[in-house]
Amino acid sequence: MAAPHYKQKLNLSDEDLMEASKVAGSPSVDKLIELLARIDMQIDIIQNLYNMYFAGAEENPPTQQRQHLDRMHQTAYLMKKPTIALRFRFETIHGKYVSYRDRWEKKLRDLEAGRIKRNRADSKKKYYF
Repeated sequence: MAAPHYKQKLNLSDEDLMEASKVAGSPSVDKLIELLARIDMQIDIIQNLYNMYFAGAEENPPTQQRQHLDRMHQTAYLMKKPTIALRFRFETIHGKYVSYRDRWEKKLRDLEAGRIKRNRADSKKKYYF
């Protein structure tokens, strides 16, 4: 009987397939997947908080949330990524994180140097409905 097509193309043995299935269901891989999802969601939340800060709606930048995100990112960076899909997912999130991090730092430097101003007038208005 001929081998299935997926084994013929990749030259995989039954042992290789069993090892791959063990890796996919391991607790460390599940933790990494969960951590990457949390990091991705946290990046979006912190981006919104920074936007509110730069718009004048918040008094202080989200430094505590940012430190927590930095620690989560460092943890994910140090974890092993056993599959190509997980490496790709991490690299995608890492690129997003670095891009936003550089943007936040540049805007904070510009704000401190006086090159941009926060619009605080709108945040102090009283709205009556």
